[in-house]
Amino acid sequence: MKEAVGIEGISAAFAAGAAAGAVLFEHLSLSAGFWAGASAAGSITSVLLLLLSQRPRRPSTALLFFLFCGLTCYISARISSPVETTASAVSRLARKCSYAFKGLIDGMPFPHEESRAIIKALTTGDRTSLQDAAIATFRKSGASHVLALSGLHLGIIYMLIARLVSIAGNAPAVRVVRFVIMTAVSGFYTLMSGASPSLVRAFLFILIAETASLTGRRRVPLKIWCSALLLQLVLDPLAISSTGFQLSYLAMLGIFTVFPAMKSWYPESSRFDPIKKVWDMAALSISCQLFTGPLAWIRFHAFPVYFLLTNLIVMPLTSLVMTSALSAILLSAAGLKPVLLTRITDSLVQAMLYCLGIIASM
Repeated sequence: MKEAVGIEGISAAFAAGAAAGAVLFEHLSLSAGFWAGASAAGSITSVLLLLLSQRPRRPSTALLFFLFCGLTCYISARISSPVETTASAVSRLARKCSYAFKGLIDGMPFPHEESRAIIKALTTGDRTSLQDAAIATFRKSGASHVLALSGLHLGIIYMLIARLVSIAGNAPAVRVVRFVIMTAVSGFYTLMSGASPSLVRAFLFILIAETASLTGRRRVPLKIWCSALLLQLVLDPLAISSTGFQLSYLAMLGIFTVFPAMKSWYPESSRFDPIKKVWDMAALSISCQLFTGPLAWIRFHAFPVYFLLTNLIVMPLTSLVMTSALSAILLSAAGLKPVLLTRITDSLVQAMLYCLGIIASM
């Protein structure tokens, strides 16, 4: 008997169908009636392919079924009229929390106003307070991705929460509480920050990985990548056209496929080796750039020449800034006055700007 189609094949076929729909819509100027007919024809074809794939079981026919499903879902999403719905209670609460969180940042006594603006961009995605000079510095140095709220920022928050809850142990009850905390906080932050495609991707990664841990399943990175891709496109087929969506998944594909091999090139050591840490960060940056660089060139006709130097500096600083900033903000919300921590955060932001300014001037 032929093997069943795995999640890798399903997600690839569905994504290919959605991508085909996006290309057709972009290059063919046809009436809404034509696309409605194409959607109906695609649905009928999908049903026929599903029946054929079962008698006998045919993996190739099953892949065609998911291909047409992706194509039909994208076309249906594009031609359907936008329906305005009332925001859910969770969404309204997230919006209120976002405003309150921004208010806390505005009330922090940072010595430099630009530090406040950058911290607000890093934690909430709000870049309205950023000066043109700061935006230009990030763009010229190849660090614009740091200001665009993405899976990187949610990943930092996820790691902070994971370290906090790890002290409770690994008992069955603790694992359930850990799952609830991790998924609830990550999901709420995703809503609070606008739920961009890259943030949704990061949340789905967390949700799938934490579910696997809770149920005792092995966390296979590539399967998590495929599962998240399929689930996100089923929920929102139009996301396939988002540059942020494409860059986010390509970056993670590089991390899951190329990074492990590059990381292994440097010999492991039982002693603390700072060069090893630098090599790991460089390998991570290169593996991401290998997959995202071509798309960035196609979309923006630009390539960050100093991306390696920039990422070696800005990635550790971003983690430090977000950790210290969130700690200071939470302490301030609790009624304390973390003056020292606030100044440390401000100094870290200024150090980041200084280093990026030097790179931008090269």
